[in-house]
Amino acid sequence: MLTENNSDEQPIIVMVKRSYCCCCCDLKFDIPAGLTTLEESCGKSTGIMRPGAHWCYCSCKRVACMLTKAIVNYDAPVHNCPTKDNAYISVDLYFSFRMPTQVTEVKNFVYRLGASRFDELLYAEIDENIRTFINGIWLSQVFDLKGEMAAKMIQELNSKFAQFGVTFENCNVKQVLVNQQLTQALEEKTKLKYTLANHIKEYENQKLTLENHENQELTDLKRENERKMADLRAQIERAKVEQEQFRMQANTLQEVAIVKAEEVGSVLITQVEGEKSIAESQIKAQVIDIVNKAKASANSNIRNTEQKAQVMGIEAEARLLATRAKYAALVEEGKSELKNLEAFEAQRRHNYEMSKAKAFGDLVQQQNNIVFSGKSGDALLSQALDFSEGQQNVKKQ
Repeated sequence: MLTENNSDEQPIIVMVKRSYCCCCCDLKFDIPAGLTTLEESCGKSTGIMRPGAHWCYCSCKRVACMLTKAIVNYDAPVHNCPTKDNAYISVDLYFSFRMPTQVTEVKNFVYRLGASRFDELLYAEIDENIRTFINGIWLSQVFDLKGEMAAKMIQELNSKFAQFGVTFENCNVKQVLVNQQLTQALEEKTKLKYTLANHIKEYENQKLTLENHENQELTDLKRENERKMADLRAQIERAKVEQEQFRMQANTLQEVAIVKAEEVGSVLITQVEGEKSIAESQIKAQVIDIVNKAKASANSNIRNTEQKAQVMGIEAEARLLATRAKYAALVEEGKSELKNLEAFEAQRRHNYEMSKAKAFGDLVQQQNNIVFSGKSGDALLSQALDFSEGQQNVKKQ
């Protein structure tokens, strides 16, 4: 059954029913080659059986299942996958993989996964990965990224089914189906792309032609400029030679002018020195005259000043004598006042008491009511009574 070829389905595992025989063992039990045979003993897995004949095979043992070692082909069409620009396409994928051969991996596959769950899980994983990949690219990139899509699918599936020992070896994108309108649009886009490429080539050719023409003109201009520069350099050299000749002539004229100027300068210096000696003689005579006049004026001023000083000394001495006489008179007056000082003091006290008595008399004779209290009031009242008694005594006398 595992060796049959079916275009639609390919078996990968065969489950063997337990045989209930009355014998304690089978004389001969054959295990076919090209299969991985899992053995059980009383319901417990004992490992993988080697292919070939097994003699006197105990009836308590049995073959649990057989897995194919051949390459398994798997066709996985995925329909209506949206691209990044929201265009729906269908992708037909073709996988080839091998079933597990190691004991642990075979047990995991048989007891934990199984053929039906493996088929469902494999299709779901392929569908999810393809839709995720297609949704992240543009429609124009689908045909260019077939290899990347296949490599990514192999990597994802091997990572997913590594614990079950299933190894995916190949993945091919058989075809990518796009609806008719999108196909026509892509064809039109391809035509436009090639047309644009042809226009770009024509543009590049024209650009290259123009650049060559411009380069030729630029070369001609450079040559013309070099020729003009050579002429200018020759003119500059000639100008330098002429300038050197002019400089030599100017130096000669300058030397002649210097000699003439020195001759004229020596003559002028001689004249100036003569005029200088004459001017010095005249200035000396004027200075002597001015000095004599200044000496005479100074002597006259000195005599006048001495006379004025003598007159001022006599006047100052007279004022000193008058001041001394006045001072002596004031001293005598002070001495006389010092002798009569007690009489002057008694007269001042009498005048003070009379003024005080007059003030208290005016205060007593006033008709306005004035209130006095305290020690100051008592003192004022006693002074007023003393004043009244004094007035009465004066009247009696």
